[in-house]
Amino acid sequence: MKHDLMDMTFLIPVRTDSMYRLENLLLTVNFLSRNFKTNIKILEADRYCNNLIKELLPQVEYTFIEDRDLVFHRTKYQNLLVQNVTTPYIAIWEAEIIIPPSQVLDAISQLRNDSADVSFPYDGKALDTTFLLREYYAKTPSIDLLNRNKNKMTVLYDREDLVGGALFIKRDMYIQSGMDDERYYGWGNEDFERVLRWKILKYRIYRATGCLYHLSHSRGDNSRYISRYSKDKSLGMMCSLNFSSKQEIENSLLVSKKL
Repeated sequence: MKHDLMDMTFLIPVRTDSMYRLENLLLTVNFLSRNFKTNIKILEADRYCNNLIKELLPQVEYTFIEDRDLVFHRTKYQNLLVQNVTTPYIAIWEAEIIIPPSQVLDAISQLRNDSADVSFPYDGKALDTTFLLREYYAKTPSIDLLNRNKNKMTVLYDREDLVGGALFIKRDMYIQSGMDDERYYGWGNEDFERVLRWKILKYRIYRATGCLYHLSHSRGDNSRYISRYSKDKSLGMMCSLNFSSKQEIENSLLVSKKL
């Protein structure tokens, strides 16, 4: 039985920089479609359109943007995806994320009951499946397979306080908070910045119990800092935000809206 999530739109910006990324996207979207009756929007930004995603995933709303930049500007495309969304809730979801449906339902219920403004369907621990388990899951896409083999996976980035990969938020509050900060260009701290900003703005944040599964993939330039300068700039912006007040952020948002 599919669970009704028609009040939610899943937003997935992607650059299919490897066959692993494309396969993971297919596995992720098919997982969502198999378990939920919902809305899924994919934005692909790349040098040319090969129509593979459009042909392989006819159930999604697909947009292609020609982009010859080698760096995938995720924050910009994340913000573009929000445009024209009419559902009250949005899911910021990456192309290689699988989460037990019970955790997804728990997280979305917090928004529906107005118990939270932002809701994470996992507790902060992301388990990387390893390539071997990823192959098994591709052949037998069962959440039970992943649940049974947690001890064979690795903790992503050796951290248990992650805030990326998957989250739910009230659409209007996401827009009011300034959406994603497009100064984050390429891979970086945009996930942590976003949540830190929400905390300063006093958004109510909920975390479900249980982990997130990250389907393994090869790592190119868009899966790491593109330069030392990019890393220092990213960390510097985080440091600056950490010393900002709620009023300062709200004033900055007002100025941005006037520009």
